[in-house]
Amino acid sequence: MHRLEKMPLEKEPLTEEEIGIIKRWIEEGAPWEEHWAYTKPFKKILPRLNSSWPKNRIDHFTLSKMKEKGLSPATKASRETLLRRLSLDFNGLPPTYEEFQAFRNDQAPNAYEKQVDRQLNSKAYGEKWAGMLMDLARYSDTQGYEKDNGRVIYRYCDEVINAFNKDTP
Repeated sequence: MHRLEKMPLEKEPLTEEEIGIIKRWIEEGAPWEEHWAYTKPFKKILPRLNSSWPKNRIDHFTLSKMKEKGLSPATKASRETLLRRLSLDFNGLPPTYEEFQAFRNDQAPNAYEKQVDRQLNSKAYGEKWAGMLMDLARYSDTQGYEKDNGRVIYRYCDEVINAFNKDTP
């Protein structure tokens, strides 16, 4: 014989008042839609905007929603700010003075893209991102006790860093 399971599973059952609210919501015509994952994707029509700000399709929707909420885009960040954000995001380190100067003096249209490539090719890139993964895997050189003997598993850490830097699985 099957046991009748009620939601929420393994939690206190809903009160009569909570059940009443849900029943009333259904009786009043609660909206029902298919889960988005089961609906066929379709291309939305771009919102009409009188602006040169959008650089891609997503920007049109973003700006439209901002205007709806009475907001406007932030001003364009300086080159120094862009480089600092990029450097901190990619490798967790601020750019050096020399890197600032090189970026400031590079007037090529792809100057920023060159900085992205430089960051991706930096050893620090793999170290930062591998560090997050190692934390999730609970990597440690010891078992966490004062009298632990060290473990010789640094090669695993090096392998993860190298995998990030070489963009390999």
